[in-house]
Amino acid sequence: MSMTEEEQSKVTRESFVATWEALVNGGINREVVAAIAMSMALAELTSIFGKAVTAHGLEKLPDTIRSGAFDT
Repeated sequence: MSMTEEEQSKVTRESFVATWEALVNGGINREVVAAIAMSMALAELTSIFGKAVTAHGLEKLPDTIRSGAFDT
């Protein structure tokens, strides 16, 4: 039985958070973890959607950040 997108998101988020915390607790700076995660995500998006589509999709990112979408 395959997982729904919601289930996949939940499992991925939990795994990602656990890995992030393990790295930080192991002495890796959060800035390094964040930079690597962002780099890997952008590389994967570019691989999936191509450079033009990925770049276009990121054009609104500054406004999204400023609006507080990623505030924790």
